[in-house]
Amino acid sequence: LLRNGEIKGVEQDKQLENPDARVVLDSGTASQLLGYYTDSYWGLGRGDYPRFGCFFWEIRLPHGD
Repeated sequence: LLRNGEIKGVEQDKQLENPDARVVLDSGTASQLLGYYTDSYWGLGRGDYPRFGCFFWEIRLPHGD
């Protein structure tokens, strides 16, 4: 698509009309947003942090210190 795809242009001032500062290339999309179907209980954090997260002092250095 990078070589042979259609080049799309959008007017920058029209992007300001989109809700929540979304960048939209197709103006004809009328589908529901993801927020309609789900909710984020963790905010911007990772949901797997309790299992896979660690502090920087817990990381073993490659030279064995």
